Amino acid sequence: MHAATMKKINVLWKAGQRAESAEIMQNLLKYRLNRPEANRWYSLFVELQKISTIKENNLQLHRLLNVNNCINDNEFSYIEEYLTCTEPLAKAIDIMQSENNEYYGIVLPYILSVRKKLQRIEEESNFVFCKPLIKSYRRSVEERFGKIFDVNTLQAEKAAIAALSYPRFKNKWLTCLDLPNRVKIVEIFKTCICKRIQDSVPTKNCSLENTFFKFDFDSDSDSDPSVADLGRQSFNTPMAKAELLMVQYFAEESYDLQLLNRYAEIKSIFIKYNTPLPSSAAAEQLFSFATMPNLENNHKLSGDIFEKIIVLKHNLNCQKNV
Repeated sequence: MHAATMKKINVLWKAGQRAESAEIMQNLLKYRLNRPEANRWYSLFVELQKISTIKENNLQLHRLLNVNNCINDNEFSYIEEYLTCTEPLAKAIDIMQSENNEYYGIVLPYILSVRKKLQRIEEESNFVFCKPLIKSYRRSVEERFGKIFDVNTLQAEKAAIAALSYPRFKNKWLTCLDLPNRVKIVEIFKTCICKRIQDSVPTKNCSLENTFFKFDFDSDSDSDPSVADLGRQSFNTPMAKAELLMVQYFAEESYDLQLLNRYAEIKSIFIKYNTPLPSSAAAEQLFSFATMPNLENNHKLSGDIFEKIIVLKHNLNCQKNV
């Protein structure tokens, strides 16, 4: 079914590359059917979405293009099932490949969301053609990101801290985990905040003025363990301060990054753990400019010269876009 459907769709994509056929499509559909980019998987999803919308004009379009073998109803049903299975992955990939305003903290919430969506589709959808596909997608996601789904790994801890310190998500995504793992992740984050508090504690000022004010607990407070404990421990330990700070941060309604300016310790954690990009796509796209090292005369470029040429070419492209 996939091979037969894609064969017919390729005929339409090929027609869209000819000026006369493209004009026919534009007049009838108000858009062109373009062949997807070979190196962008999301592009295939977008172009198949366009194909799925031509059903009402299907016969007329094929007649105007002089194409005899039309896409039939079963093949349109297959395209719809394929798009349903692929949508969670396609949208997550498209967002994570952005290099602007995206941080490593989106990785764990996004892949947890993708896994949950794929599980729901697998359980609730009555597919005729794509049952093997949705099972394969779910299994592949679980295997590919197994180290992040397992909260006992260092990779999962770093991804969780990055997500919790990112105001866009905070602790909202924790509902995707079971209770024991949820508690463990929160404790890891609290310990991380506690360490930042300990590192930022200033040296005590032991001046005569400060030593003058010394308060002893009277007999009433000593006789009440809860009062004595409240005075001596609750708000003075770094761990208690970390827990209070964490609760206040999670309770904030704002999702703006400016929120971090009110929580210096969490801001420090955010900077440390959200420095990596969520995807290598941005770096790969940058080096797609770098065809010159493959040329015979340029394969001995030094690292410094190579870096400068890449930056210059990238800036040149930015200027052209402006």
